Amino acid sequence: MQILVADNSEHTRSAILHFLEDEGHQPLSAETAAEALRIFREKPVNVVILDLVLVGMDGFELLACLKKERPECEVIVMTSFPSLDSVVKAMHLGALDYLVKTGDEFGNIGDTIDRAIAKVEQDKKKSTQLAKLNDEIGRLKDINENLNHTVRDQQTGLYTSTFFDEAFDSELNRATRHQRQFSIVLVQINPDVHIDGEQFQVRALESTLPNWSRTIQERLRKSDIVARYDDHTLSIILP
Repeated sequence: MQILVADNSEHTRSAILHFLEDEGHQPLSAETAAEALRIFREKPVNVVILDLVLVGMDGFELLACLKKERPECEVIVMTSFPSLDSVVKAMHLGALDYLVKTGDEFGNIGDTIDRAIAKVEQDKKKSTQLAKLNDEIGRLKDINENLNHTVRDQQTGLYTSTFFDEAFDSELNRATRHQRQFSIVLVQINPDVHIDGEQFQVRALESTLPNWSRTIQERLRKSDIVARYDDHTLSIILP
């Protein structure tokens, strides 16, 4: 894993780089904040070990910038001048951990890096799972939309005649098996409305059908099925 070490001390950088190489990682080195930011933007860095004292920009500013640009990156803060205020500020800005330089940083930093890597990998796994879930949700939405286009009339929102025929066959078989009755209602809307001009007749029909559909649906039970059987006919199954 690529790990960026941003520290103004050449001795500390060199020691941490050798440690990371021995652990099988791919360390990157930066002496200044500007250099660290450039590397961070150019490389797929997942973990940053950050000294709070840097040239050009202090560690807190750089930490805020890193987390803003790539929130999933884990940042481990190190300092030779610890204070309660700086601990609180670093954690508030999103640091994973706050380590104090003691001259032998590897006792704590190894465990912290392992924890950072585990968290990065866990977040990647969650992101992958979430992406797959969103893809599946999108696929199901497309299927549902296509299904609605297939079984629903686009003008009225009622079922299509094909769906009605299938529902009628199903209801007829059920009624036969259980020796019970059901009703069929046909509602025919007369398109020959005597309004001047044929254009007004079409508009009247287009506005009437949706209104009739809503009126009928509002008065039906959940078990009832209403469909647009043809241009001027609504058909209803009443179990």
